[in-house]
Amino acid sequence: MSNLAIASRHRPSEEPHANLPQYELRLRSSKGEGVELEIWRNSSPATPRLSAPEYVAGLKGTALRLIEPRLLKRLSRQKVNLGALNIDKTRAWKIDEDLALNLGLLFRLS
Repeated sequence: MSNLAIASRHRPSEEPHANLPQYELRLRSSKGEGVELEIWRNSSPATPRLSAPEYVAGLKGTALRLIEPRLLKRLSRQKVNLGALNIDKTRAWKIDEDLALNLGLLFRLS
């Protein structure tokens, strides 16, 4: 085996998640509409076509209340704590691709 192959095999990667799509969970609260959860795909090296965040799915109102206990349990396993939110504020968490796609499908089916 050549020295080049050995060196490249033992070189640590620059950023392990740099080539993966980047997702974000957003929690929005407004006085008239209540609470809404949304999944967004952010631009990254894996998604060069995106120049701005892209909406994946969202959930609010009765549909969100129906699945809230299961959703909160799933998010807590990923160390996402929604906590209290002020009216007319938005909070965001970076989430991995598996959780983003799973929640996106759940939101669209609900």
